[in-house]
Amino acid sequence: MIVEIAPEVLAGDRLIVKIRLENKGTAAIGLWSRDEFLDYKFSVLGADKKPVNKTAFGTRMAEDNGGGKYEEFELKPGEKLEESLKLSQLFDLSMPGEYTFRISRGGSVGAGVRPKCVEWEINEIVFTVNMPK
Repeated sequence: MIVEIAPEVLAGDRLIVKIRLENKGTAAIGLWSRDEFLDYKFSVLGADKKPVNKTAFGTRMAEDNGGGKYEEFELKPGEKLEESLKLSQLFDLSMPGEYTFRISRGGSVGAGVRPKCVEWEINEIVFTVNMPK
């Protein structure tokens, strides 16, 4: 999984995270999808290494109990999945300072009744929020 995020952004600006998951293996990867905000696990830590407050929207997404419809699909060898997410829609990034972003997504590899469950994780991406001049 490759994740791109701007190293610096102004407080109040939209912060977009670009995610690319590429199957470089020889077996299909099983994924499920409901909503880009629900398909991934996110966390943002402030400079004090404490979790950053979620926005009202981010709180609703975090409280979602996993109900509702979802789609299962395969990412075949050589295929890519690319998505963009508005991180600033989920977390309060209005204060200047250094932030640390983490993201993961689950899936499965292999066929049959017992595929191997896997999780792709990006440990830490650091970015800075500055005050507008």
